[in-house]
Amino acid sequence: LYAAKELAADLEGELRHLGFSEHVKVEFAFSPVSLYPGREDCVERKARILWKPNPGQQAQPLDKIASGGELSRFLLALVSIIAKRMTEAPTLIFDEVDAGVGGITLNKVADKLRELGSQRQMLLITHWPNLAANAGRHFFVQKEVLDGETYTRCFRLEGEAVADEICRMAGGGEQGKALAESVRAR
Repeated sequence: LYAAKELAADLEGELRHLGFSEHVKVEFAFSPVSLYPGREDCVERKARILWKPNPGQQAQPLDKIASGGELSRFLLALVSIIAKRMTEAPTLIFDEVDAGVGGITLNKVADKLRELGSQRQMLLITHWPNLAANAGRHFFVQKEVLDGETYTRCFRLEGEAVADEICRMAGGGEQGKALAESVRAR
């Protein structure tokens, strides 16, 4: 139970940094689960994450009430905690961890990703130019159909091609170019 309380407190801190309310609470509920039916001596305690994203709410199962964006940020918080505790630096791979996130919260996610990326290698798949602009290296991934077969191709982008891709991600045209220049200038 001590480890669960410690993890809950760490998660709450990370979640606050990722744009959740200062009142966010994480709890673990444990229930006995029989490993072998009919054998009462083979029981483990199954943990379920409960949380209160806002004050005045009852703790409810994360998997039942969290939106896609909330789940993305919750996972990012959890991975951040795990990454801090690891002695070796594994490569982190995020596939649209920014899904369902925008505005000021997206900037908080970008800050967390930048922090993680400074400590270890990270691959991030995103559709947000704000996040892509922070990368040390850029790749363009596309699907192609050749002779009735689908292939995924990956190309490294350099120089002006990076600026062009960020512009495209930002909507293209003069507006996309202006946004791309502003996010790359940070």
